[in-house]
Amino acid sequence: MLNQFTDPAEFLRRAGDFLERHEAENNLLLEISSWLASHPDRIDQTPYFVTVEENGRIQAAAMMTPPHNLVLTESEPETIAAIVEHAFANGLVLPGVNGPSKTSKTFALL
Repeated sequence: MLNQFTDPAEFLRRAGDFLERHEAENNLLLEISSWLASHPDRIDQTPYFVTVEENGRIQAAAMMTPPHNLVLTESEPETIAAIVEHAFANGLVLPGVNGPSKTSKTFALL
């Protein structure tokens, strides 16, 4: 199940523990979403935050602050595809990706 959030604080409440389990790898997601949660008045365009969950457990998370790149956690190929498909269905233009190399390579092949 894919869940979308527009509020960075809500995204962090849901995904924070998941992201912190691999803090070094997910530092960009944590830092940007934390900054946006602390400075909501500085948001120019609606950010894009999603989690992908299975049986109530987060499998992946992603965020984008347009016009910047999509930022992904390490994910399985079908999860990445679901995130990208959802982003396109919601009218996002994805200029590129930041994430672990395996995840980024999968993104590039979609």
